Amino acid sequence: MNVTNDTTLLLSGSSVKAMKTSEGIKVPAKKDKDGRFYYLSCKKVNRYTRSGFNGRDIICPMCDTVKTVYHFSWSSLTCQYCELSINKTAWWTPE
Repeated sequence: MNVTNDTTLLLSGSSVKAMKTSEGIKVPAKKDKDGRFYYLSCKKVNRYTRSGFNGRDIICPMCDTVKTVYHFSWSSLTCQYCELSINKTAWWTPE
């Protein structure tokens, strides 16, 4: 398996494959009836989230950009695009 082309293992219609095609892509957020934002087919990062060998994509809740992380041994992370420090439990990740 080629590490630089690991999207071949994903389904063709997968939202994760679309996110991995370019760095810094923006993911549109949806709004529920209570006015809270969420992302389709994504869940919030929690203490049980693992990255795996090839890393895991995370979505910034402030600027909606996607980045790859290789571990979750942090309590907050500064987004490279909006430069805000955001707690771990506020980030989103594809299911």
